[in-house]
Amino acid sequence: MVRLAALMSRAKGKMRPQASSCLRGMAVAAMTCAPSVALAQSVPALSDGAGQALVAICAGLAASVIFFANRLDRLRRDHAETARSLHRRLRERQCLHEVFLATDDMRRPMPLILSDIATALRHGCDEPDLTLVRVDLSGHLHDDIGTRATTVRIEAPILIEGAEAGRITLARRDDGRPSEGPARLLDPDTLALIASRIAGRMLGATMLDAVERSERRFRAVFEDSGLASLVTVQGIVVQANAAAAAQLGFDRREDLIGRHFLDFTPDTQPGGVPTLDLVQHSERELDSLGRVEMQWEHFHRSGERMLFDANLARIDQDGQPATFVVLTDITQRRRAEEELTRYQRNLEAQVALRTEDLSKLYEELNAVFRTADSGIALVDDGRIRA
Repeated sequence: MVRLAALMSRAKGKMRPQASSCLRGMAVAAMTCAPSVALAQSVPALSDGAGQALVAICAGLAASVIFFANRLDRLRRDHAETARSLHRRLRERQCLHEVFLATDDMRRPMPLILSDIATALRHGCDEPDLTLVRVDLSGHLHDDIGTRATTVRIEAPILIEGAEAGRITLARRDDGRPSEGPARLLDPDTLALIASRIAGRMLGATMLDAVERSERRFRAVFEDSGLASLVTVQGIVVQANAAAAAQLGFDRREDLIGRHFLDFTPDTQPGGVPTLDLVQHSERELDSLGRVEMQWEHFHRSGERMLFDANLARIDQDGQPATFVVLTDITQRRRAEEELTRYQRNLEAQVALRTEDLSKLYEELNAVFRTADSGIALVDDGRIRA
């Protein structure tokens, strides 16, 4: 517009007074974006074709000025909206990051976790000072809303395995003043993502707690059990209880940990089976069935061979396949069984020998009866038996 006024000023000296007055009017019209009024005042002063052409040019320029002014205003509005959207996205990303940090360690006190989540959610909104947050999770509650008057409110459920375990509520406090611009709370998709993150961390914490409780119970039963128990990983003893150490002749269970079970195993097992062959067979059975029962010999620390009923089960140990072993000492029972077997065999031999002696005696008596010249009678209780 300034350039248009300068051009018209230079042309004014070459025109007659009427044209100069007309040009001044059209310049004012172009610069004030009111061409219709200015041109209406200027047209009567022009009567020739040059004046009419000048009127058309100035009208076109005025229309162009109006068009570009509107276009510039629209670009400015679009730029402002883009900037607001970008800032909102940055705030929401920062909010997500803060929520991830708040829920990283779910072992912290739950009120502190919920307070940190609420702070992160406020940081993600356009008007943090006016944003109120309520987080209800598994019986724990952080509530900024209470009975306060609010204008805008959004919610998202916290779903754990399909069941609602809590809810997040965001609201804008009604302060009696209109909001400056289109202020809003978090994007619903972002809020749903935050609720999903909280649900996932809560589920993970619940499962971890259950696993830890189960492990504590297992350790209590394992360590206090009177049954000799071992856990091996690739043959290495990684856990052992006091009963196992005592049965193998060690003073402490730590004396077994870190040793390979073959260190205190003879080369052959009951029946003369090579130990390595039996190990390979038991590994295949564990892989296919998950459990094996067999008789197994170990060396006592004194060097004595001891016989056990071994119950093996495949378990997971820190992400690795492991073997849980329960050993029942049957050495004394086997010795008693062997002694009983020997006694039974000896008794059977003695009975057979006695039977043979009696048979011979019977045959001799029969021979005497058959060959005797005198009469012979066998009397029992006054009765003749033979």
